Amino acid sequence: MGEKQQAPRPARNGTRNMEAAKLQGNTAFQTGRYPDALFAYNHALSLCDQLPQPCPPRTLAILYGNRSATYLKLLQPQPALEDACSAITADPSWDKAYYHHGQALIAQGMARLARNSIAMAISLNQHHVYKQALLQAEVVYTEQYYASLIRALHQGSDN
Repeated sequence: MGEKQQAPRPARNGTRNMEAAKLQGNTAFQTGRYPDALFAYNHALSLCDQLPQPCPPRTLAILYGNRSATYLKLLQPQPALEDACSAITADPSWDKAYYHHGQALIAQGMARLARNSIAMAISLNQHHVYKQALLQAEVVYTEQYYASLIRALHQGSDN
């Protein structure tokens, strides 16, 4: 008759479950269900931590990067920045990690620093979205610079 099938190994199931949670997060994010996406990415990261072998660096970076983008959609720039930093640490060669980092910095009003991160993303991949983000960072930085000049002028005229 047929051969006896072996029971799936826990590591294989753990990887499948982690990938399924990541896919659920991606689907929730794409449909604007950001709290659900955050829950799914948190679950995927916790499953990644439970694997017997370390989670592949790119997979870990993608999970942190996706969660970073989700935090930004939820108007939580500090955890978004922390996750973007974790994505860079996990895989410094992943261009999108620097993009997420730049977006989180812009959300926190640090456009000057954001320019550096986005420029790094461009140096790794000449994607047009990164070039648009760099332009956005330049505009925000310029606006912040002129706003600070105006404040300084007003303070000087008050004396």
